[in-house]
Amino acid sequence: MKFHRLRLFLCGLLVLAPTAWGAPRFVLVQIAAFTCPRCQSFDAHEFAAVRNAVRQAGGEYDFAPVPEHGEAGIWGPRMYYAARLIPGEEGPVRKALFEAAEANLKFKNGASVVAWLEQNAPGVYWGRYLQAVTARNIGVRAVGRAAKLYEKFGGGDFPVFIALRDGKASLVARGGSISALTSKVMTWVSNQNS
Repeated sequence: MKFHRLRLFLCGLLVLAPTAWGAPRFVLVQIAAFTCPRCQSFDAHEFAAVRNAVRQAGGEYDFAPVPEHGEAGIWGPRMYYAARLIPGEEGPVRKALFEAAEANLKFKNGASVVAWLEQNAPGVYWGRYLQAVTARNIGVRAVGRAAKLYEKFGGGDFPVFIALRDGKASLVARGGSISALTSKVMTWVSNQNS
């Protein structure tokens, strides 16, 4: 009898764990564009430190790219969101897409992104993955949600940092130099510990 009670208790903990202990205290969303030089600089110099600070404060960091030039630039962000579904591929794909923008490559369709990723983020058969992305419209809703959030706070210079907490969104930082932007974000994150 005691064994069954213990088993039920442990099963109950497993059911409660995701909501009681596993939920982040807040989500910090970085809205960016792969073609934005400021976003490229932030990614190269500040991204890892900010993401780590957010995680240490009990939050979740969400990099949310949007196309800077409307529908024409949707394939990079769309493939990025799709790549987040593959364990270990988010970082290499984000890096490869920033490198493509630095090289002034313009992705006209999914096949052009695949060609770049197969050379610069190997490890996944991107051609086959593109078929699934296209068939299931993976990434389309994520790009739309990020774009709406960006527009809700007036657009402006990339990157934009927005906090999501208790069902509410608030602007954390936008504009200024990368060091000033990083300072605002890090100050906000450190205030979440108090």
